[in-house]
Amino acid sequence: MERLLESNVDRSGLDMIRQRAQDTDYIDPIITQAAQYGHLLLLEFSCSIGVNIHQAGSTDFPYPLYAAICREQLQVIRWLIQHGADCDTRYSDGKTTLFYAVTESSFDVVRKLVEEGAASVDIRDDEGRTVFDWMNDCASDPKNLDDIIWKGDVERMNEIAKYLST
Repeated sequence: MERLLESNVDRSGLDMIRQRAQDTDYIDPIITQAAQYGHLLLLEFSCSIGVNIHQAGSTDFPYPLYAAICREQLQVIRWLIQHGADCDTRYSDGKTTLFYAVTESSFDVVRKLVEEGAASVDIRDDEGRTVFDWMNDCASDPKNLDDIIWKGDVERMNEIAKYLST
């Protein structure tokens, strides 16, 4: 808490978080946004007062790890993994964080999930597809082709596929 106060965080805000730590409607958006925007001290504080940071979710992200992946918050991703985030937890369609990262994030994020989070490349989604199948389907779908080329993702997806297959 002292490190947060040194960062000019309002003590009354921290006291409110402490008082409402078990109110998921209150705390979940705080945790998700902290992960998304790289507020590592707030995540550490929340964890220290007993908040289950891995169960927080929002309409945009099922878990804080997804939020951190979205904004490529590498320090937060590492911290969440070190504090028990399961990279192979499935979302409603059977996809894991690795499925999300290979099409929505950077190579560095994919590497962090695999190397530090032991994310499995062998998991299949509800339709029986692996991460590789999903990447190929995404890249070959004409609806996605313009978006992939626009983002410059063809090289990125090739780099990720090469890395994951080793």
